Amino acid sequence: MKIFHDNEVHHPLGGGSYVFKKNYVDYILNCNPKSDLKISIGAQPNGSPHFGTITTFSLAFALANQLKNKGKNVVIVVELVDTAISEDHSFDNFRYQKSLAYTKEIDKHIGYYEELLNKLSLFSGVNFEIRRQSQFNSHPKMPEVIGKIIKEREKIGSLLSPESKVIALRVACPRCGLADKHGKKNVYAGNNTVISFCPEHGWHSVDVNKEPQKLEYNTPLRNLIKGMVYSEDNKDTTVGDLPFILYSPLVTDWSGAKLSKSLYVKENAYGYLKEQELDYLIDYSNFKKTFAEEGLKKLYEETNL
Repeated sequence: MKIFHDNEVHHPLGGGSYVFKKNYVDYILNCNPKSDLKISIGAQPNGSPHFGTITTFSLAFALANQLKNKGKNVVIVVELVDTAISEDHSFDNFRYQKSLAYTKEIDKHIGYYEELLNKLSLFSGVNFEIRRQSQFNSHPKMPEVIGKIIKEREKIGSLLSPESKVIALRVACPRCGLADKHGKKNVYAGNNTVISFCPEHGWHSVDVNKEPQKLEYNTPLRNLIKGMVYSEDNKDTTVGDLPFILYSPLVTDWSGAKLSKSLYVKENAYGYLKEQELDYLIDYSNFKKTFAEEGLKKLYEETNL
């Protein structure tokens, strides 16, 4: 695939580019008067990081570097969603799944993430911490947040899951790891007990107050919970209740859809990239083979612009 260009780079027209131009970091500083900042990024570790993930991570470290240079104490928090699907199962027309953590599939890929993050940390001088889902669930405010969501589950379910109209709150079977993917069979006792059904071993329950680390969610519900938890954190400071959300550049495929790790782990997905020896776009290990550390450093320097 040959791309012809005139070597001129233009800022995209419209939207924020008209307002911020080169002053975006100052705008973020004005919105965040705190001295200590955390930048949260995340990924589902079901494969080697693709070019979109590499770019997003690079942007986070570059932004953290610039904020650090302006006097802020910044750390990157990497949320690895190890409760994402590893195995898909169906029983009586209900979908169940086993997570990356339960099947240990995450162990095949986590080394790529750790290597990538360590290199970006070296380039930027910014530290990072990796947090898995159970660690995030252990946040002291989690039982309170989950209790609110369960109480308003009908309203939230219709908004986040308009097809099923239930909240996709999952609890894996303690014996086999199967979890009701969409939470359709869940029963709730009050606002703090989730009773789930396993097609192999029957009913089991979790007390949210005692074992919130056992909870799993689909992406929309997880995003809502993260926002609520971060808002609770912010109430302890002088800033507003809502976290600041920054959208990173989106890498798209030929159809205009975003480059997807879920697709590339499937058979024959992105075959046209492999045929043109562009598979470094879908696999960090191939990116490393093609460009070595110097390539990653160039990408970091590009995002730092």
